[in-house]
Amino acid sequence: MKNRYLICYILLMVSLPAKDLIAQSVIDDTVFFTSSSITVADLLDTIHARTGINFSYDPTRVPVTEKIAVHFTGQSVEKVLHQIFQNIPVGFIVRGRQIAIFRRNVSSDEITENPVFIEIRGMVMDRKSGRPVPFASIVLSATNIGTITNEDGVFTLKIPAGSLDSLLTVSCIGYESLSLSADCLVTGEKEILLNPVRISIREVIVRPTDPPHLLLQAVKAVPERFMGIPVYLTGYFRELTWKDGKCIALSESVTRIYKSSYSNVWDNDQIKLLKGRKQENSYETERISYRVEGGLFNSLQLDLAKNPATFLQEDYFPDYTYTFEGFARSGDRDLYVISFDQKPGVQDALFSGKIYIDVASLAIEEARFGLSETGIKYARSLLVKKSPAGYNVRPVRTFYTVRYKDVQGGRILASVHTELDVRAKARRALFNSLYRTTSDLVITGMDTSGVKRFRGNEISKVSDIHINQIKDYDPSFWEGFNTIEPEIRLDEAIARLQQKIRNQIPLNP
Repeated sequence: MKNRYLICYILLMVSLPAKDLIAQSVIDDTVFFTSSSITVADLLDTIHARTGINFSYDPTRVPVTEKIAVHFTGQSVEKVLHQIFQNIPVGFIVRGRQIAIFRRNVSSDEITENPVFIEIRGMVMDRKSGRPVPFASIVLSATNIGTITNEDGVFTLKIPAGSLDSLLTVSCIGYESLSLSADCLVTGEKEILLNPVRISIREVIVRPTDPPHLLLQAVKAVPERFMGIPVYLTGYFRELTWKDGKCIALSESVTRIYKSSYSNVWDNDQIKLLKGRKQENSYETERISYRVEGGLFNSLQLDLAKNPATFLQEDYFPDYTYTFEGFARSGDRDLYVISFDQKPGVQDALFSGKIYIDVASLAIEEARFGLSETGIKYARSLLVKKSPAGYNVRPVRTFYTVRYKDVQGGRILASVHTELDVRAKARRALFNSLYRTTSDLVITGMDTSGVKRFRGNEISKVSDIHINQIKDYDPSFWEGFNTIEPEIRLDEAIARLQQKIRNQIPLNP
């Protein structure tokens, strides 16, 4: 019944004359602009810059590449839009200061398959300290649409226009979950304040708190608690490389994932790149061509519920020291917190970190870990495949964060964050350089229909370099896809590379 309501709602908006859909809050805005030749897309961008009104549209259905001549001397936004799209069957949906432009007189099937997307923005903050909450989960209710906040607590999410009345749920370990209407975020970036929580031990289920025992129970619970059928996942992947604090490369892509059943250990996951974009500073990379292999492949392999790391394997338990750290809370869920570290004297590439396990279901909620101080010394040959002649290259730090979320049918991978620090020094040089590569894989959608494995020539392999996989830039590829909001410092870092990136490849699509 709910789906039918959404379709009828969209059809109602389509059937009304465009002038009836312009809200009073926007109709009074005026436009002053003159041009003898400008594309519709550039004109809408100009109006956005001067009025703050955001325009959303599908460039494959709304003609925005044609050049037109305009002369506006204080006309209202309503009149401007009617002049721009005269004799073109388009309609408008207004929410706050955002206008969605869509093709009129289309069937309900076309609307469902090609929905108009509206972008909402927010900043998640700690109510007590006022600090940003990074990597908080943002999920649209009754859907598999979601994203996470960046390191500054900021997020953007593109949702179908018909879902504006739905609720967004914001959650993060250590905070109470918060639900709010998506409609309240369309007027601009809104602060969302989360309440930090402390858990009372008396509130939780009493279980044996022997860490290895809890970890074994969590691994055994995977087939029951996690998705039991293969599904398609849509993911957003971003990889950044920094040299001595300066951003030298950025690549990001929309990916499709074949996510095998968590109960089938013989069926492996697959990931392929659909569309992407990249920017590189060739000056910074003249002496050393720094590349990271397997960005997509390795991020997917970090799914601990599917591919348990050594700290979750019973055979390796004697090589680790486990400590029960107490409890944490994520929304209304109580979590066990277990820390682990490589034992002194163990000569192997092992990890240290923390894992969070749901008290009630024993399902893995999150893990934050990296190679231990000892372990990274034994991982050099694993992490550094090739070094340039005359250089000493050594890894100095790794860090990973893996998160899960609940969907219809069980738990599934939500996001993977990776960091790799490498120092490179010419043998006769006095100083060395620090290269840092970070990547994020965020699951933004799921589909259970017609799921089958990809062909071998489509998938990303462990030897593939993400930035080299991106060949052609498609200007419309961001439409309808959700991304992690780039941090402000990233904008500043690449602004000096090329001014045109803001016009031709905007960081905030």
